[in-house]
Amino acid sequence: MKLKISFLLSCVFLFSSLQTFSQIPKFLTNKQKKDFYTKLFSEIELLDAEARETRNNSKKVKWNKFKKHYRKKFDKAKNWKELEDVFNRFGKGFVNLHSSFNFYSKTNEKREIERNNIRLGFEYPQINFFELKSKKDITHINNVPIKKVFDYYENYECNFNSTVGCLSNFVSNFRRGMINANGVRVNSIRLADGKESKVEYKIAKNIQPFKPIYYYDNFDKDFADWEVIKKGHLVAVLRKDNVALVRIFSFRYGKEPKDFRCKEKAEEKTICGDVQIIRESLNSISDKTDYLILDVQNNTGGNENTAFIAQLAQKPFYDMRVLYRKTPILEDEKLRRTLFYFSNKGEKWFQNLKKNGTYKNTKNGEFLPVRADFCQGDKACELKPVEPNKSAVKFKKVLLLTNQMCISSCDDFAWRMKDYADAELIGQPHAADATYSRIEIVFYLDKKGKIARKYVGEREKFEVDGELIAKIKIPYSKMIDAKGKLLQGKPAKFSHFVPITKENYSNIENVVRIKALKYLEEKKTAKL
Repeated sequence: MKLKISFLLSCVFLFSSLQTFSQIPKFLTNKQKKDFYTKLFSEIELLDAEARETRNNSKKVKWNKFKKHYRKKFDKAKNWKELEDVFNRFGKGFVNLHSSFNFYSKTNEKREIERNNIRLGFEYPQINFFELKSKKDITHINNVPIKKVFDYYENYECNFNSTVGCLSNFVSNFRRGMINANGVRVNSIRLADGKESKVEYKIAKNIQPFKPIYYYDNFDKDFADWEVIKKGHLVAVLRKDNVALVRIFSFRYGKEPKDFRCKEKAEEKTICGDVQIIRESLNSISDKTDYLILDVQNNTGGNENTAFIAQLAQKPFYDMRVLYRKTPILEDEKLRRTLFYFSNKGEKWFQNLKKNGTYKNTKNGEFLPVRADFCQGDKACELKPVEPNKSAVKFKKVLLLTNQMCISSCDDFAWRMKDYADAELIGQPHAADATYSRIEIVFYLDKKGKIARKYVGEREKFEVDGELIAKIKIPYSKMIDAKGKLLQGKPAKFSHFVPITKENYSNIENVVRIKALKYLEEKKTAKL
């Protein structure tokens, strides 16, 4: 399956229990607990392809210091509840939005969904927190400077690789009671004027955590002064004067198209259905438009997006470049096919490496030669240029609107539109987190009382002969740029950064659109 799991789906893992027990098992001995975190860290260091390197590139607290910090916390855990909390916080701090850390809860506690009465906003890049309704600065929580609490959070409990991403997560988790200060959940705030307020929590009723997002909820208001050419399932095409705008809400469709060119008439609510709407709409206004704005703000990813790239690229493009580490796992055909998204092209690439001796000559732990991630340009996953669709409209300039919630295949889209449409980025940096191939590792206590592990394919059903403790999912492949450098944590170069302020916080997406239009107007005026 070639589906890129979006950040929103992978985010739920941290506080979900994977099973309940009629009788709580006996807690681990000190040796078993030590063996658990030793095996946990050693497996990560053996197999993780990029998250540790991303941390070392993007955080003040590097991997070794981060690891020592949590080793101490693991050691202090005296019962299942404390161990689960430490494990979950460790997982939150693993710098990769596509990873997950699930603990098999032994407490049988019912976890109510709570919300507090304080709504935070933030400013960026000048980091500041404020109460959303009054716009008053918040300086302390639990009598601790809020910036100090955030600094700890960013380095130890945030899996975004950017400060702005961690700011978004921080304010969201604050209201859900998931931020601690002085070792306890936030119970008070202090404003810049010295006024203190108690933070109160209530059980949130009638909340549906997985309620589908309706992308067009605020559409008419946000685009009131635009001409709507056509709406699709997850896209809309609009026009204002000589500017075309394509709003792409998400890449989350489900099935992949058989042909990324989308030549045959497609059904609604499919990738090709929406790509054809973009194609037909842009062609219908091509004589009236010179500029293109692509708006992917808050697009949290989904499917592989070559069908969109083929329609919107302004020149030949390439698939994303990935490296796979040689380990005994690749010798397991079932696991290997999972890691290759069950792609026959990926399997052909692997077998070719075996035939020509490359695989044999690569040492265990080293990376195999670079390959195309989704093998769209070649039947054996070689990196070859792909021509844009012949129907692709050419524009004088392409602008791409992004923010920190442009994640996963939206990151892929941002990188490739920058490279192959010469798009100029406006807004805030995208998440730069696009890991796709992952390995799952199950940790359990076997019948002899020893900590054991088992590798399983993503979402694969499995059984173990013992007591389940935890399951983790970490990057197995590594995404690189054309120079062979790690791409994670490196958003495409920005042309026009738009700061987040008190004044624009609640309307930042529209502010970015206005900035884009103003920039194009200045360009047109300068040429007159």
